[in-house]
Amino acid sequence: MLEAGEGVVEINPPLGIELAGFHRAAGKERVVTGIRQRCEARALALRVNNVQAAIISLDVCGFARDLANRVKRGVATRTGIPAENVFVCATHTHSAPTLRFFRQWGAVSKPYVELVERRAIEAVELAKKDLAEADC
Repeated sequence: MLEAGEGVVEINPPLGIELAGFHRAAGKERVVTGIRQRCEARALALRVNNVQAAIISLDVCGFARDLANRVKRGVATRTGIPAENVFVCATHTHSAPTLRFFRQWGAVSKPYVELVERRAIEAVELAKKDLAEADC
């Protein structure tokens, strides 16, 4: 039997931090001045018999591999889903901050990276609590 569940949490960036996705010279950076459309971390949890997996989608331009690895380990610790069965991807929006270095494409905000990491794990926790039989 296949079970599936979803979890969605808000990851809106704080006002004033840099947006990513377009080359900008120093002094001409784009910054967050308001939230028009909510940024989210969305998770899909899946379970078939004793096998569990999770897919996480982040509304950011990109992220570093070490962030994905920390999220995978955090999900494993908090939910029991094996880290090797956790997959993290970015929507690659050009209207949100980046979580990895891109030369002149937006500074990386460490507090925002930490917020997204925590919220991504929370999204999987919510998805796992939402598990229910799925139609195949």
